[in-house]
Amino acid sequence: MGGVQKLCIWSGVAGATLLFLGLVPLMGFIPPIPPSADATAVAAVYRHNGIGIIAGCSLLLGAFGMMIPFYSLISAHIERMEPAGSPLAKAQLGLAILAVCVPGTMAAMVWMVAAYRPGRSADTILLLNDLGWMLLLAPVVSGLLQNLALGIAVFNERSAAPTFPRWFAYFNFWTGMAFLPGGLLGFFKTGPFAWNGFLCFWLGLSAFGVWFVVTVPLLFKAANCLSGDAGTGAKRFARSPI
Repeated sequence: MGGVQKLCIWSGVAGATLLFLGLVPLMGFIPPIPPSADATAVAAVYRHNGIGIIAGCSLLLGAFGMMIPFYSLISAHIERMEPAGSPLAKAQLGLAILAVCVPGTMAAMVWMVAAYRPGRSADTILLLNDLGWMLLLAPVVSGLLQNLALGIAVFNERSAAPTFPRWFAYFNFWTGMAFLPGGLLGFFKTGPFAWNGFLCFWLGLSAFGVWFVVTVPLLFKAANCLSGDAGTGAKRFARSPI
């Protein structure tokens, strides 16, 4: 079991690496294209770097898929920490997929379409660019609830040898709250709440990055917890109606 857990962790690390390579050197999307840019300027970005954007989107599609085993491992730990029948594990996994993997995959596909036919009108490319950024950054409530589910599970665990330290619960609460300013991105084209602004983009990105860097070593440290609880886990699975 420990080896499978480590594979799930490394899958997340590989996904995060592909995400960085796709967004930064290939697509050049960090910092983001400003939402205040006009159609001509946005279209020029896609026409000038169409191959890079398509290649970067291909990496993003792989990256978000590779994050699912990572979140599944977190869900498995929550299932172990919580009483049998608790919905937190399923909620955390579903919300993580809804907050990160599904919108990220859809955003990558939209940006790929925008770069696929550079001869499209500038207004069409602008529309696809807007749609991609909003898909990627707008699902803030799902991100908040995903972190709350993990934080609550960590906070409630009463094991003599806790899976995660208690401070990790508060850290998840803070991380989830840091995503909330992104919910206002539809009202602004400039300033801190725009999709390239400090509160919407940089705070959320930094929070996710720090959360990931903190979570990975904690998951490695907990890699043997599920193995030691394999019998209990099997019994819970047997009782589960799903």
